[in-house]
Parts: sequence; C-alpha cells; structure tokens
Amino acid sequence: MRKGFNFYRSYYDILPKIKKDEDKLKYLLAILDRQFYGIEPILDGDADFAYTSQKHSIDKSVEGYESKTKTKLVPPYKVPYQPPTQGPTEGSSKGPIVGGCRIGPHGYMTTTEGPYQGGTEGSSVQEQEQLQEKEQLQEELEEQLQDKVEIVEQYIDALLSKKFK
Repeated sequence: MRKGFNFYRSYYDILPKIKKDEDKLKYLLAILDRQFYGIEPILDGDADFAYTSQKHSIDKSVEGYESKTKTKLVPPYKVPYQPPTQGPTEGSSKGPIVGGCRIGPHGYMTTTEGPYQGGTEGSSVQEQEQLQEKEQLQEELEEQLQDKVEIVEQYIDALLSKKFK
C-alpha cells in the first residue's frame, strides 16, 4: 500500500481557477484516489479541467511508483460485477453504468441496482452474507471518504493560513 506521494505546487496553483468548493474537493479527491488507489476519475466541469491539466504529472507519478515497487495500485475494496438490469441512466442523477458499476457524482463506484442489492427474501445464506459484507464495506468506505474530506479540509486550511500571513 502506498504511503505517500509528492503533492506538487502546480496541483495547488490551479485551485483558484476552480469556482465552486465542491469542484475543488472533487479535484483534490481525484488526485488522492489516483495516487493511492490507481482509480481513474470521472469528473466534469472545472474539476475535470483542473485534473486534466495535471493528469500527465499525476499519471507519471503513479507509473513511477508502480514500476519501482512492481506493485499495481488497486482500490481497497472490490465492487462485484453485476450486469446492468436497466438501460443507461441518461439524465439520471445516479450517474452512468460502467462495467456493471454505477459511477457516483464524485467518480466513486457503487454497485448498480439489481439482484445484488435486492432484499434477502428467497436469498441463499451465501447471498445474505455477501449482502452483509457489502453493507459493511459501504459503511467503511463512507467513513474513509469522510476521513479524506477532513484531511483535505485541514490541508486547505493550512495552505490558506500560510498564504494570507
């Protein structure tokens, strides 16, 4: 598991060009997810513009780490493949379906609606255990996301306090 990476000044310098705080957070979380988990983000608007402007540097950093350690960065969780039970969700606020996984508004994968998320009625013991594991993983991921948000907020506060001194 990767312990750290260089956060370059150029990553920070683009922040003032992003208007909404929500887009700033999406951009910073996309960098963290790519650097620690190898997740390619799906972004839009200013967050996408900012990330794309730094993508070469971010990708080279990830490639260098993977090459040096001979380790592929992977998310700390598995999203089970489940073929979509419905057509694409164009115009839906739930996000697109990619490889059986729904991409949420921050680029995070969640399972698609369908049999895997369904109720436990008529389910086997194994399916019920899988559902419990999934729910536990989801809770852990929500906690991890909240931790990331707090870390990014603290980092931004520290940077802003230095900038205005």
